[in-house]
Amino acid sequence: MANPHIPAEHARAVMKDIADRPKTHQLAVVNAVSRYRRLGRFIKDNATHLGTRHGTGGAYAMGVVIRVFETAGGKLLPMDDADILAAERRVAEVAVGLFPADTGFGDRLRAVPWRAQPGVLDVLIEDMFLPAPEGEEPRDLVALAQVFLLVWVAVEALDACWIPPEQLA
Repeated sequence: MANPHIPAEHARAVMKDIADRPKTHQLAVVNAVSRYRRLGRFIKDNATHLGTRHGTGGAYAMGVVIRVFETAGGKLLPMDDADILAAERRVAEVAVGLFPADTGFGDRLRAVPWRAQPGVLDVLIEDMFLPAPEGEEPRDLVALAQVFLLVWVAVEALDACWIPPEQLA
């Protein structure tokens, strides 16, 4: 049975607070990543070809997502390689159909009916695919889409290991 969904408003508020006050949240995000080393290793190993910037960004996004789960309440249980592999297989089944990495990527993602935590994923896709600020070079949408898929695997694996709080159940 699927877990209840973390409201998008909660995910947005947590992610915005972390973005607005990164120094305040730095230790919590780093600790979250270190608690889920296997998941961090999965992202790092699979983002190596994207370069340091995107690999580090993926690990940081994973830490932010963990904080969204933690602040939603409930309990995150330990995770093993089988949890990550199961999540990876689920995402891989639909990943090819989400491309190309263009303005329709988010709409194609939203059409996947079984995705865990759609509110969290929707906020991530909105944030990751914002146009680059004026004066900055355009974002590499293909690399961002690949990082997003890795973070989606993290969301699926985390959701499978999450016991939600009663108020969401």
